[in-house]
Amino acid sequence: YVYTIEFQKRGLPHMHLLIFLRREFKIRNPRDVDSIIRAYWPDPDNEPELFSVI
Repeated sequence: YVYTIEFQKRGLPHMHLLIFLRREFKIRNPRDVDSIIRAYWPDPDNEPELFSVI
């Protein structure tokens, strides 16, 4: 991996990170992305704690 940390205005840290993955773990298409990242609105009846955070 390679990274750098910069300090933005007001001194807040900001990181740029590049991670090198082995061939079998590389993200190659949109389906791979969808299998890792997803977003949904939690159901307040099934996930009340998560719903209350949002």
